[in-house]
Amino acid sequence: MMAMSVMRSFTRNMATAATINNVVVVGGGLMGSGIAQVAAATGHNVTLVEMSDALVGKAIGGIRKSLERVAKKKFQDDPAKGQQFIDGTLAKIGGATQPETAVQGADLVVEAIVERMEVKHALFGKLDTAAPAHTIFASNTSSLSIAEIGSVTKRQDRFGGLHFFNPVPVMKLLEIIRTDQTSDATFQALQGFGQRLGKACITCKDTPGFVVNRLLVPYMAEAIRLLERGDASPRDIDTAMKLGAGYPMGPIELIDYVGLDTTCNILQGWHEKFPDNPLFVPIKTLQQLVADDKLGVKSGEGFYSYKKKCKSALQPHGKVSQFYTRPYFVRVLAMASSKISHVTVIGGGVMGSGIAMITAANGYRVTVVDVSEEALGRARRQVEKDLQRTTQYFSKGNDQVAEKLYSEATARLKYSTNLKEVAATTDLVIEAIVENLQLKQSLFKTLDQVRDSTRSVAPPHTILATNTSSLSVAEIGLSAERKDRIGGLHFFNPVPLMRLIEVVRTGETSDGTHETLLAFGKSLRKTCITCRDTPGFVVNRLLLPVTQEALAMVERGDASTHDIDVALKLGLGHPMGPFELMDIVGLDTVRPLIATRRLRDESHLDNGRSQTTSGPAPLSTDTMSEWEGIPCDLPAGVLQLENQVAGHTAAQGCLGLLKTATDGTILKPTGKVLCGLREIAFYERLEEMRARKQPPDDLWTTLCQVVPRYHGHPKLIIDGKVVEFVQLEDLTEGLERPCIMDVKIGRRTWDPLATPEKRQAEESKYKACRQRFGLCIPGFQVYSVRDGGQLIRHGKDYGKKLTEANIHDAFLLYLNATDDGRLSRPLLEHFLADLRRIRSWARKQTTHRLYSSSVLLVYDATRLGDPAPNPQRTSLSVQARMIDFAHAFPAEGDDADSVDDNYLQGVESLVAIFEQFLASGKAQFGYVRLDVEF
Repeated sequence: MMAMSVMRSFTRNMATAATINNVVVVGGGLMGSGIAQVAAATGHNVTLVEMSDALVGKAIGGIRKSLERVAKKKFQDDPAKGQQFIDGTLAKIGGATQPETAVQGADLVVEAIVERMEVKHALFGKLDTAAPAHTIFASNTSSLSIAEIGSVTKRQDRFGGLHFFNPVPVMKLLEIIRTDQTSDATFQALQGFGQRLGKACITCKDTPGFVVNRLLVPYMAEAIRLLERGDASPRDIDTAMKLGAGYPMGPIELIDYVGLDTTCNILQGWHEKFPDNPLFVPIKTLQQLVADDKLGVKSGEGFYSYKKKCKSALQPHGKVSQFYTRPYFVRVLAMASSKISHVTVIGGGVMGSGIAMITAANGYRVTVVDVSEEALGRARRQVEKDLQRTTQYFSKGNDQVAEKLYSEATARLKYSTNLKEVAATTDLVIEAIVENLQLKQSLFKTLDQVRDSTRSVAPPHTILATNTSSLSVAEIGLSAERKDRIGGLHFFNPVPLMRLIEVVRTGETSDGTHETLLAFGKSLRKTCITCRDTPGFVVNRLLLPVTQEALAMVERGDASTHDIDVALKLGLGHPMGPFELMDIVGLDTVRPLIATRRLRDESHLDNGRSQTTSGPAPLSTDTMSEWEGIPCDLPAGVLQLENQVAGHTAAQGCLGLLKTATDGTILKPTGKVLCGLREIAFYERLEEMRARKQPPDDLWTTLCQVVPRYHGHPKLIIDGKVVEFVQLEDLTEGLERPCIMDVKIGRRTWDPLATPEKRQAEESKYKACRQRFGLCIPGFQVYSVRDGGQLIRHGKDYGKKLTEANIHDAFLLYLNATDDGRLSRPLLEHFLADLRRIRSWARKQTTHRLYSSSVLLVYDATRLGDPAPNPQRTSLSVQARMIDFAHAFPAEGDDADSVDDNYLQGVESLVAIFEQFLASGKAQFGYVRLDVEF
């Protein structure tokens, strides 16, 4: 019921927010102007305070330019409305140069001035005596203590933090900070204000850096330490985190944008406040760059140079070996194919089978080795399954090309249990067995040992590589003689989709071996980065400090696990929060790693500097990308839903709808966090009312009759990633030939939180049908009786071509009309029974606004020919159901007592179309079954 409490809190806080009408923003810089803009655009009266009239004019001029950009995108087809939007927003903004006068009528004052405590104290000391007693004060600080800022006032119960993110009109996240003295009423008012602005609000105590910066700074600091120790180059560190963890920007380039001086000052301040926390220890390399006035983008040079048109990496600072600064990326990739012909993959599990498949698909002969024929059988099935998906994807639907690619790749694949026989003819061995150091050491020793008096098991030229994600490559090869021909190839899961390989070199790996491994990885169409043999390599090494500090924040009560995850996803664009990540990896795995890290950190503090030590590496997180294709592995008992006709489908490279094999339900991914919360809240509220057994004429009773049954919101691990679903009744369960149509309802399909870009995109879709009927058809499938039972599927491209002139033809095709236009009367009557219930609800309900919601039409083509169909049987096979409530919003303000005209128009049109068919004289009580064997 968490989602229900979120929705109730949302509605309650929105009511509270109505008391905040007059907002004063002190400071007209980038942040202050952005805050003023979004406040005015959402109906608040705003006064923008600056030090002079010239600065006020400059700030409002900047807001005007920003609004013009928004209007250009939002009202591309109607410049007059765009100008009205600009003028209306600007009319809500006034300027002032005397803050004491400006705040006299304020409900809320937001400070956005320079980050200096004494300046903020001086400001709030003056405002406290001038502002009315009810006025709430808030600071937009990102690094100072809210309680300390508010300590000079006598209204510390009406003082809090509103930390917006830059650029304010674009960034959805808002951190709301409460001190120990912030009252509940003040906190709720700030929450309501933030939600009225359209922000996703998270709650945090008054802790340094709040949530986002508190976790961001240790992550950036650890990246600098990797660079300082010479573990990897700046470019490789950034590439690793973008491709391996799915982050939008690497840590080194992020530091350059934030400012090296800003990062250095934050670390220094936090170290003084928390001297025992090793994550905040100042870094000499960073301090030296700041002393040299290399501050990042703003100075033209930081870790990268920005003095030319193209960003270029500087000579790395610290102890990076000469190898990283040589232009090795320009070496010919053909060296891999010239030196490597036969690849042996040891271990046929998820990683091993993925490596084998992608290697064979790129032209290499591959032998998979495992301990038994049973294990090899599983590996073969997985390889062939992945290979079919891959060839279908790259052939773009051309079956002949796909078959050719598949047959050629499978011809290059072999499977064996005889390791020594296979290794005798191999050029590269990739080990992908269980993460056990002793087993891996024994394997490498076996491969390297002398087979007879003249040769070893693996030929002298053979390179031995490990796919370990957490063990030392050097330790794995400790017992082998060919230490110069040992390296690491750390692939990421799922291998066919993830683009990154961390190519790891030990202190004894030769340049030739390393360059061959790099070239091999690139020949697989992967992006390869170079890393020394340091615990966790790059990606896992940088994920651990974030995880460690996130756990500490929850232990201290600074923020909830949910809010921390939301903050990093919305504030930094991360695909997954740290607690979602820990759930994937397993808390039993995380706990000893955190303990090991703390022991190592304590040792670092004792020595007064940061050192690299041996021991277990940070957690393995080979699961951090967004969906880039069809999922490789589904949990037992879960299948892809083959009958999905619209939305984000597997055929489009998305996860798509799934179904359970046993209980007749489907699983719909919740998608974005807020969309998921809204949809779960809607269904849980509906189930709550269903359980109360409302009177037959109650609107909730009607709604329960036309919405699929809800079975909860389970979380499953798919391809190593935690995915939350809405579990619903499968309307096609038991149907032999399901005919399905998705009818999206509403002329407007974008919700109130949509960006201008999203609105523009939605406005252009299915325009002809939406404007005329208030509905559109994103997709449908039908088993066509007149075409011999052939399955016909039409998607969004078909739907976009429909107009007032031909939309009826689409419905006739879906309803299996005969050549002369005759239709099944029972089919129409059953559909109309449900559609009229939906219309009845839509004509009366005033509590919700539904955007991008659909009506799903379902029937079984095998029952159309029944001369006297059983009403009970037919009623089970013909259904019209309301679906998709991710954009269901509570009715508010002037709309609170009115019906949802946007939704009602579409439903009225849909009913009218079916009623026209029924009244046409061509609707019969079933027509003669054609000679079709289904």
